[in-house]
Amino acid sequence: MMQVRLTDLLFSPILLCSCTKTHKEAIMAPRIYFAHPINSYDTPLEITLLGAIYKHFSGMISVVNPSDRIHQQKISALKEEYAERSIASKKIMEYFFEVTSMCQGGVGLAFPDGTLGAGVYSELKRLAEHKHPIWLITEDGVMSPVTDIAHAPHLSIDDTRARVYMPDGSIRPYR
Repeated sequence: MMQVRLTDLLFSPILLCSCTKTHKEAIMAPRIYFAHPINSYDTPLEITLLGAIYKHFSGMISVVNPSDRIHQQKISALKEEYAERSIASKKIMEYFFEVTSMCQGGVGLAFPDGTLGAGVYSELKRLAEHKHPIWLITEDGVMSPVTDIAHAPHLSIDDTRARVYMPDGSIRPYR
């Protein structure tokens, strides 16, 4: 049996193919959820960290990235459906809990001061509650396992929004 790693598909699910002389079968690689602040979405930092995550797992995983178009489209639809911000925020978090429930682990990025945003913390905590392994990743791409997420420093929803958004609603730079 031969295994082929398709590590060149950075933004797509990676399939591990097991080939024998009599048949071929493809299985989905384990899914790792990448929890990170919104103000790191679609940035060179995000691309660098995605590469570091794949490298850490030797490319044998599929990264579920909340900044991917499919998730951003769902967020837009929820915001449109639920005009009241608090209800929309709750529905968005429920959606991402659903997404994380299909993952076998998670990697989280804190803000530069080491504090986790409310969403990142909640997603990692949910994964840990389901006994899935979680890691924190630094801006340099160094990953370390987390054994007790409950005591990790984290922000409230309002404090997270203040770190991510400017008063006019535009997104603040991550750093």
